[in-house]
Amino acid sequence: MKELFEYYLKEEGLPPEKSLEPDQPYMLSSMFSCMFLWYGLLYVTCDGIEKVGKAKMADVSPAFNEVRKSLYQFRNAMFHIQPQYWSPKLMDVFKDEKIVERIRATHVSVGTWLDAQLKPYAESTQIARTDTG
Repeated sequence: MKELFEYYLKEEGLPPEKSLEPDQPYMLSSMFSCMFLWYGLLYVTCDGIEKVGKAKMADVSPAFNEVRKSLYQFRNAMFHIQPQYWSPKLMDVFKDEKIVERIRATHVSVGTWLDAQLKPYAESTQIARTDTG
């Protein structure tokens, strides 16, 4: 989802600021659909790392602590029916000016951590992954 979002972002560019209001058609675009799924899935992955991988996300990605609550609410709004279509849980993520850099940092850190966990398996099966982004 991140890669597809990046593709759309490169092709379409950022929308005008007023397009980020929930009643604007741009919020229903393919680019934003990919971003919404990416953010929701990133939270689920981080949650799984803590619960199943038994790792502390603070160690995996310090930036995650700064976006945890927003991503948790975002995930809930994405994957659970809300009383309002444009739930405040979904829209709150747009209020933090630094959230994009923190989410990107979290994504890279999680990718690096997952690569390290899979490296022994990849080496034993002669499968090598080189991209953590």
